Amino acid sequence: MTSQISIIIPVYKAENFLHRCVESILRQTYSDFEVLLIDDGSPDSSGAVCDECASQDARIRVYHKDHEGVTATRAYGVKLAEGEWLTFVDADDTLPDRALESLYRKAADSSADITMGAWRKITSTRKRLIPLSIKGMLTSSQYINALLLGKCFSGPVGKLFRRNIFDDRIFDIPQDITNNEDLIMNLRLAENIRSIAAYPELIVYDYHSNAGSASKRIMPIETWDKVFDCIAASAGESHRKEIDSYIAVIFMMNRRKMDYKNSVYYPVLKKDTCLFPKYHIFHFHMKCLERGGFWNKLVISAYKMKNRFVKAGFYLTSRLFYRKANRA
Repeated sequence: MTSQISIIIPVYKAENFLHRCVESILRQTYSDFEVLLIDDGSPDSSGAVCDECASQDARIRVYHKDHEGVTATRAYGVKLAEGEWLTFVDADDTLPDRALESLYRKAADSSADITMGAWRKITSTRKRLIPLSIKGMLTSSQYINALLLGKCFSGPVGKLFRRNIFDDRIFDIPQDITNNEDLIMNLRLAENIRSIAAYPELIVYDYHSNAGSASKRIMPIETWDKVFDCIAASAGESHRKEIDSYIAVIFMMNRRKMDYKNSVYYPVLKKDTCLFPKYHIFHFHMKCLERGGFWNKLVISAYKMKNRFVKAGFYLTSRLFYRKANRA
């Protein structure tokens, strides 16, 4: 009998976390699911851990393949999935006990093609809610805007997808792109949907900040230009302001790690149409970094001091929201 939900878990160097991940799924209050553990040619004992997990529950299927990266591994899982609905989980993260039940009920009630909730970030010392800035039913265009302006998560986790919105183009992303591939995937999915439902009051995913987690490789500016080409092609010209705003902020956030001046997209920094709040602060900070000397040191010191106040306020606000959401 076919399960309603297929849970796709790419596995690579996850031997220390995979048991915890699978156990959180087997504790779900909603039980009509299958788990696809895709061993992406992991060099450690992750493949053996996958086989061990599969021996404990008939709903778990394991596939071993050569290493191709997370995007190709998710595509492989989608082709093998049998459920009407798909969700993705990273092997070093977990699901709250009612995550699948909450997402499935909301998806059935709303008839949306994508249903999403909020996350928690879990470290060794605390849990912090990462809230959504969107709520209710959104159109495809509104979803694209939300993705580009950082109002919702660009990753595939914490979401329930209707299976029929996936086609061959969704994961057709060059292998040398190791950053922002999740955003490209979601932008392409947005072209195939009628509506998306967002529920910030539901906590449906636990992101674990692990010291051993794999980090993104630093990409050359030519590859970043390829990323921006994919984003622009996927979002469409009608979202030009949002695309330029996203690219500008990427330049700001990675200014120490990329040769952004040699990008063909560098002119977006000259525009005054960035839609992100506080963009002007980044812009001023960047100019001072390029100028160097006294102004550089002064702005960096002021920026660090401001960040301490912002982080303190954000921490207090998120704690209050987290308690409120847990009582709901």
